[in-house]
Amino acid sequence: MVQEGKQENHEKWNLPGGHLEIGETIHQGAIREALEETELFVRLTDIVGVYTGIRKPEHQAIRFVFAAEYTGSPVAGDEILAVRWFSPTDIETLPDATLVGGINLRTILADAASDRRYPLSLLTEPS
Repeated sequence: MVQEGKQENHEKWNLPGGHLEIGETIHQGAIREALEETELFVRLTDIVGVYTGIRKPEHQAIRFVFAAEYTGSPVAGDEILAVRWFSPTDIETLPDATLVGGINLRTILADAASDRRYPLSLLTEPS
């Protein structure tokens, strides 16, 4: 997980991620965001799930969460204060106030811990 450096979620823990660039596929965006925020090179292996939530009254967030294999050693990257591996038990002990979207994040992490997976082919991407 990454500890956010941006003012809006300063010092809160989150999964690496962000917004897609114009012309970028969902898969490409996930790989780029992981590299920018953690300096890890990832190979997406599966989809954990797709999650929605209201971030602000005028914004709806859609999170595509992937399982991945990685190479490298994690280092705090772009607008990130720290990178840390957490166990499911570690996450349970953290107050929601220390997490970005605590309830949704806990659901995502529980799904990931239960080995819930879907094939990457569910997201059809242009070649």
